[in-house]
Amino acid sequence: MAIFMKGISRYILTMLVPFFCLSCTDEIPMPAGCGAAGGVDRGKTVRVSLPFSVSGGIRSDIVTRAAGTEDSRLGRIMLFMYENKGKDQSQNKLLGYRIFLNSNEGTVNNEEDGFWTGEGNEGRLNFYAYPGDVYIYLLGNVTGSFLKYFPGMQSEEELKGLTDQEKFFQAVRPTWTGNFNMTDGYLPLAGSVNNSTAACRIGEDGTVTYMDDATGTETRIDSINNPFLLKRLMAKISFTFKSKEGVTFTPRSYQFRHVAEWVSPKFSQDRTDKIGVTDGEQTPFNPQTPNSFLVYVPENMARTQATGITSFHDREKIKKGSSGINLKETQEGHESHYQFENAPENTTYVEVTGHFKGKDNKGMEVEADVKYTIHLGDFSDGNFNNFDVERDHYYKYTVTVNGVDEIIAEVETNRENQPGAEGVVFRKGSKVRVDAHYEAVEMNIRRSVLEQGIYIYCKTPFGTVGEMYYPQKGADDANLRAKEILMPYLGWVKFQKQDTKGELAIYDPKKTQNVFEVLQEVWNENGEGAYYTCFVDEYYYEENPVNKGNVRLNEFVNADDRVFTLATSLQYSKDQQSILADAVYSVSQRSIACFYDLDNFEGNVYGVESVDETGGLYCSERFDQDLSLSENPDKDGRGNTLAQCGANGYGYVNWKKNGYLLQNDGSYKKEGGYTTLSYDGQYSYKAWAGRNRDLDGSGTLEENEIRWYVCARDQIIGMWIAEPALPTEAVLCPEDIETLLAGKTSENPVARIHTNSGRSSRLVWSEQGCSFGGEHKWERGNIRCARNLGITQAAKRNTSHTIFPDRYYEYDNTTKTITMNLSSIALRGFTSRELAPHNERSVINRVPKVLQVSSDFLYGKVRQDYCGGHGLIVKESSSKKYYPFITSTAKDAKDAWITEAASYVEQDSKVSSVQTSASWRLPNQRELALIVVAAPELLRKTGAQVGENTYDYNDTFIYKKECEGNMFGHDWKNRYRASIHCRTRFSINSGLDGNGSYTVYGYCCYYNENGSGQATDTGFLGLMSIGYNNEWLGYGDAGYAGYRCVRDIE
Repeated sequence: MAIFMKGISRYILTMLVPFFCLSCTDEIPMPAGCGAAGGVDRGKTVRVSLPFSVSGGIRSDIVTRAAGTEDSRLGRIMLFMYENKGKDQSQNKLLGYRIFLNSNEGTVNNEEDGFWTGEGNEGRLNFYAYPGDVYIYLLGNVTGSFLKYFPGMQSEEELKGLTDQEKFFQAVRPTWTGNFNMTDGYLPLAGSVNNSTAACRIGEDGTVTYMDDATGTETRIDSINNPFLLKRLMAKISFTFKSKEGVTFTPRSYQFRHVAEWVSPKFSQDRTDKIGVTDGEQTPFNPQTPNSFLVYVPENMARTQATGITSFHDREKIKKGSSGINLKETQEGHESHYQFENAPENTTYVEVTGHFKGKDNKGMEVEADVKYTIHLGDFSDGNFNNFDVERDHYYKYTVTVNGVDEIIAEVETNRENQPGAEGVVFRKGSKVRVDAHYEAVEMNIRRSVLEQGIYIYCKTPFGTVGEMYYPQKGADDANLRAKEILMPYLGWVKFQKQDTKGELAIYDPKKTQNVFEVLQEVWNENGEGAYYTCFVDEYYYEENPVNKGNVRLNEFVNADDRVFTLATSLQYSKDQQSILADAVYSVSQRSIACFYDLDNFEGNVYGVESVDETGGLYCSERFDQDLSLSENPDKDGRGNTLAQCGANGYGYVNWKKNGYLLQNDGSYKKEGGYTTLSYDGQYSYKAWAGRNRDLDGSGTLEENEIRWYVCARDQIIGMWIAEPALPTEAVLCPEDIETLLAGKTSENPVARIHTNSGRSSRLVWSEQGCSFGGEHKWERGNIRCARNLGITQAAKRNTSHTIFPDRYYEYDNTTKTITMNLSSIALRGFTSRELAPHNERSVINRVPKVLQVSSDFLYGKVRQDYCGGHGLIVKESSSKKYYPFITSTAKDAKDAWITEAASYVEQDSKVSSVQTSASWRLPNQRELALIVVAAPELLRKTGAQVGENTYDYNDTFIYKKECEGNMFGHDWKNRYRASIHCRTRFSINSGLDGNGSYTVYGYCCYYNENGSGQATDTGFLGLMSIGYNNEWLGYGDAGYAGYRCVRDIE
């Protein structure tokens, strides 16, 4: 596709005005009426002015607070015309094709060189053609990010080979790229005349007519009432989740199933069983829109029409086997899919997971982890038989969660009143959810709850088990069997008796007990019970606990919570998909979050915790303190931790309070850092210690026991670059930006993240994304702790925490390409154009799989300034020649349809040899951050060569020279442009202080000019300053900055 589209553009632009490459044949008589298959008259040519319009259907999701919402843009249109000789498509020969350019995408010398538009989505296509019966197909925005129109085609010659209609339909198969999100404002389009065949007739006067299916009459294409209509091949889908009063539903993830692999290029929305389906990836909800999401999906029309469905719930009814178990699909790759009773096969649906908290219909407090299945389609008029996802339509769903009573009823009665809803419901008891690192939970095990036996339930990535245990029966066969079944899954929880309520036990491996020993001890002591500390291991497996085999990271990283529950009763639904537990205690643990591509990347990676449970700490003992650093301080957080703290970590923690303490009402609470840390440990660079455990009970945290550490700067920036792949609660700034910056939250008024890197990299402003620097490090901030996970492939993992992780990118300095090792959820789709206007929280502000950076900055022409106003004798003097950046205002960089970056011409043959159809453009903020991390040298400049002349830093990294002389002579000063634009705005104006020192126009990367004419090594990414007094920093005035260009690589 890369070579193909680029080559086609050149070919079309050099064609003569006559549209088609024609050959002389005998004249063909014109058919008697429109719709006949009489071919064309090759002895004549007529001028056609074809009016077109984009359907007024859906609107694209391009939203900024400044720019509002825009319609989907219309870029290039590709026109194919085939002769109509009848039903045999192989005999309908290609008459020609052409690409028409939007005037914003290329130079239009006259109206016959391209197309002109009114408001951008309508106009005329002007060309010359043979009169007669033809098929005309329009394909718009062919190089968009959602569909590949010509999969597998790589050259212009292949396109020329589409010599008949049959080959055209075989080749034009708009194939889904896997992308759900808008990147550049362009949706894929296709159009023909408004009938089921696309057959039309070009008259000898150049008019175009077609046979209307509904009326059977000849209809003329008309720019006012009946233009040639282009439709978007995608459907826009939005979901919003609400809860009734007294209920809290927190969505966690969504996943689309049965997404069409391609879209029919025909225009009658054919129902065809030839189109396969695939699944999207499980995607966390965006913390900025925690209760909703918006995506675009390919058209998927039901293969068969459903009938007889009278309620919404019946749409999700699942086929059951004879034992009541849900039946699964059998085709390869779909083994985890349910078979549905009423929904037609392969229709698109979405699975949404979340957490429910409220009361059941008996007034009991309940919590539940639930999953809802919802088939798409238009049932707004009460027609529940519709399962179509139709092109050019907007489907807007609002889901209100009222409770989990139907799930409870299904378990208790075996009647499935709400198909499509399933979950694990915990009723009563004390429940706590802990993070992925080592944890401690206080429990009061009472003898009274054991009198009828106790149900032990455990869910892990390697299986779910549950058995009754009767301490009063001792070592009878049933108890021995329960222990044999449960013990392989329960190794991650251990118990140790406490001396006092409210003070956790100090971990001693010689004193810990398993759950069966504790239950038996409480029963045998014949007292009221005792307080125990439940020690929860980190969510990490060195081997498969069941078969003792090797394990891959993707088996337990980014997994569902693992759960340990003691319950007085536990019931399953008949299909085994829902559980109701009357819990005594329930501990669930989040898995380690990791944004690497664990399925395909083969290397060593790191993962992170989900929340900072300490928080609000000072950076270090002294505001200006230099901490010891590793050899790679911006990237090696564990190395920094070892250099800064050594084996002193044990003394940083108040171990008796470092965990979840049981409150009088049965709830749990974990205090902040000033309670869980000792006086010496109450600083962010030391707060890692409480995430670890003295595994051998020696009273020190030895190097081998330091599994979790404070992140270095580039590890934090990686969390921002890959944020879409992290669980919602694991993102750096999980709160809504407007709420956060308005000061409407008390726990975390500004989400500053402390790192353990050097001074200028000690702080990341997560409310801005990943702006970083050394200012304000004396203010309180949060941290994120990470763990080295070792290799992604199957292995034994007992030393993985010591292995330095591979980078989440690979940089090739020869071609200046950066290839991401991230989960595809973190990436955006390929774009060949300038990115649409957006802010830092937008889906557009993501990185592609492969990004290429220009080998140099964007320069203008060699300049020389003059001054005639200084000096007593010499009235006119010129400055030294210099080679300045091309600059623009921040507003133009953020808002212009095409920026100055499009004019960049690559001079390095090794860089330009990388094949792609993408144009040079401005990077977005995450891409700019990626360059800072992967190739910071590309943002620093030492000089330039122009012809035979060499210009040093002083004469290149500037935008103008000014004379500050006086009557005694000239004094030329450089005005440095040590700052680089990106495409991304800041999402809210609250970044402005009272003096207007930050611009609403967003981000740049800059390097300070230190007075000697050289850039410092430690520039940083942040909001652009426009204050006059900051000009010496390299900002300049009025938001001007330079360009380092990038483009996507396919």
